[in-house]
Amino acid sequence: MVVMKRVKQLVLLGLLVSAGAFGQNPNFQKLSSVRIGTTQDGAKFLVDGQTYTSLQNFVWPEGTRHCIQFPTTSETDGTPSPFQYWDDRVARYTFGGWSVTTTIPNFVFTGCFIASPETTEFVAGVAIEFPIYVTFPEVTPDDGCTATPAQDIDRKGVLFIDDFCFSNTTIHWTSAGVHNILGWSYPGWAFTGITVGNLPFLTKYAFPLKLESKVQIGPLFEKAKRMHITSNPLGLQVLVDRSLVTTPPYYKWYLEPINYDPNCSPDYSRIGPNSPLSVPLLCVGDFDFLPGSTHQLGAPEYQTDRDARFWVFDHFSNGLGQNSTYITPGDPLQVDNIEAFFVPGVQSAINTNINGLQVEVDGRTNWPGPTYGFIWGEGHTHTIKAPLTQTDSKGRVYRFTGWSDGGDVQHTVTIPVGAQAFTVTANFELLGQVKVTSTPSGLTVLVNGADCITPCSYDQAVGSTLSISAEKTISLGETSRYEFVSWTGGPNTLAQQATFTANVQTLNVEYHGAHLITTASDPDNGAKFRFSPEFPDGFYPEGIDLQVSVVPNTGFKFLGWGGEVTGTSSPARFKVTGPTSLIAYMEKVPGIAPAGIRNAAGDTPDDTVSPGSIISVYGEQLAETLEIGPYNPLAQAIGRTYLTVGDSLLPLIFVSPEQINAQLPSGLSDGEYTLTVHQIGKPDSSGKFKVRRNSPGVYYNVTEDGMSLVAALHEDGSAITQQSPARRGETVSFFGTGFGPYDRPVIDGFILPDTQVYRLTDSVKVLAGLPTPQVPAGAAAAEATLPPPVVRDPVFAGGAAGMVGTSMVKVKIDPDLPTGNVLELFVTVNGTQSNRVQLPVR
Repeated sequence: MVVMKRVKQLVLLGLLVSAGAFGQNPNFQKLSSVRIGTTQDGAKFLVDGQTYTSLQNFVWPEGTRHCIQFPTTSETDGTPSPFQYWDDRVARYTFGGWSVTTTIPNFVFTGCFIASPETTEFVAGVAIEFPIYVTFPEVTPDDGCTATPAQDIDRKGVLFIDDFCFSNTTIHWTSAGVHNILGWSYPGWAFTGITVGNLPFLTKYAFPLKLESKVQIGPLFEKAKRMHITSNPLGLQVLVDRSLVTTPPYYKWYLEPINYDPNCSPDYSRIGPNSPLSVPLLCVGDFDFLPGSTHQLGAPEYQTDRDARFWVFDHFSNGLGQNSTYITPGDPLQVDNIEAFFVPGVQSAINTNINGLQVEVDGRTNWPGPTYGFIWGEGHTHTIKAPLTQTDSKGRVYRFTGWSDGGDVQHTVTIPVGAQAFTVTANFELLGQVKVTSTPSGLTVLVNGADCITPCSYDQAVGSTLSISAEKTISLGETSRYEFVSWTGGPNTLAQQATFTANVQTLNVEYHGAHLITTASDPDNGAKFRFSPEFPDGFYPEGIDLQVSVVPNTGFKFLGWGGEVTGTSSPARFKVTGPTSLIAYMEKVPGIAPAGIRNAAGDTPDDTVSPGSIISVYGEQLAETLEIGPYNPLAQAIGRTYLTVGDSLLPLIFVSPEQINAQLPSGLSDGEYTLTVHQIGKPDSSGKFKVRRNSPGVYYNVTEDGMSLVAALHEDGSAITQQSPARRGETVSFFGTGFGPYDRPVIDGFILPDTQVYRLTDSVKVLAGLPTPQVPAGAAAAEATLPPPVVRDPVFAGGAAGMVGTSMVKVKIDPDLPTGNVLELFVTVNGTQSNRVQLPVR
């Protein structure tokens, strides 16, 4: 119970402190909060003798005294140190001072302070460092980084870590991170690399070392071979491993690798940024190389001496040339003396007679500068080459005509000894240019017999010619094409000829697009189409405004457009933009065909019909179906169909959708009339026809072999056929209509009685002859002429008993009629001929 009571008191005390109650009650003491630590976790610090390794917060009564300390570790020999070592000296912390928020003075490692509201934080600045164990192969008594070595000490070199120089084995503590490592050799020695730890890692150059823990490194040096290089003439520059080196202005010959000649000119140009002052400088022209190592020797392309004379490198005394690989000999005790020989330089130029053109010099065209200017050595040879043709920045083509020295297109030139200057010029001539283009671009034209896909350009000598031809049409498929319009810059013909001049000429061939307009009707064959303007092959120019009209065929009525044209207007207008399909929707209606009212027996020469004759009316939808009317008398209406001429109803023999046979009124006089077909519930259809007193037509049947076999009878009344031909001396009868009036009145629509004889009043003649030969299409007409037909008066010519509107002609087949198996027969009535028919005869 006592313990629990004490806990409650402490809790209450905390609440009172947070509420500021202690400020009102003198029985409570005020508290201060202080934060203490280091900037590096893991570093030790003491607070009132207690050790900590991370940031801590403390609450103390005001006025109380406390002490803090950054502890250090003694060195291995027991001497004090300013560092705090840890983990067997693999790292150490360096103390950088306490950062405090207080009015009391700062202190170094250890200090005490009085808790107060003004003192809130103590933080020790700490940096971590790692050791680098630098190991040299041997120990030397003097410091090679600061003092010139004694003559009896064979020092090999030093090692740099950042800006710190080392000449003996030591330990170098430094911060974590990347450090630059570099080895520097003394004269007579060569730096060959660095070992890192126990790894077989070697490098001959400076390298970055990433330090994260302790590490051991050591420089490596080997005995070097001295190379001494001079020039002839003296004092010129050479390139050693691509670095520019000035050779000594005097000759110096070494007996040993290291010989501090009092005449030595130190080569200050090779002092590195961190080189120690103690390292002796090599003389100008001296190099220490590792035996067997490779180096590059060369010289600038040209240079001048103190008298501004030009010199060009020629060769080295050891036989090497420009930019050669030098392999350092193996004996380090002997100096390798190398002399670079130069020859006088001559200002040289390889020119072109046209500014901006290029030539090839020693295999290159990309020489610096706008002109080809060089300093070439006396006696040296160079290769120059000119392109046969080349194009300038404006697209003009030039042709090579020759070098000023008369050499070949590619040849070698030698710089004369003692010459003050040397120049060779490449001469070119400008070619004429003809450009062939098209509208639109990308079309193919024929140029000098070869295809040119436009645009294309041709360059030839001035005065030469170019033959160009274009196609009249260029197909783009079955429904589109390009059509030739004209040439610009030349005659408006498909073929052109251009003559090259010094100027650029452009010939452009212009085409326009043309597209196929296809037409169809629904149903098929319901209409024809008329275009304005009209192009016979159906291809119309792109962009043209086109008018199209529908012409209904017989028996059809136009309803409206389909396809790519809409509406019900005819004509319709539209602009041609591409292949177009037009559809005319049609409705079937009655209709008489043009010239569809004809002699029912056969076509008359003048397409007329005779009063009282039998006619055929041709058309579409003339009747609903085929119906044959009564024989005697003929009906004036069959089914739902009837015919009129004026106020007269025509007697009908039969009606069908495509043909109606009827009898014309006998009382019609010569002239033009209108016949109308009437169908109940459908629109009327009318047609024009001409009436003539005599319009004879002879009835016939078409045989399988195409013969127009006359409808005729033997004397016994049997039919005449190819198998039963007429006999010579026999009187035969044949029939027709439209032969003219009879000698007595007749009643239309009624058959003629056989109790009376009806004779024709007009003169009838029968003509018989040999058939006209059928000449094949394209064959020449027969030279021999047929004898004229024989004219015979008929035995009888009059009405055919038992028939309506039909005449019968009887004629005797005399033996003296033309000899043949078939006679061609026709009649004339008052001089008007009938159609021609064939009569088989034996």
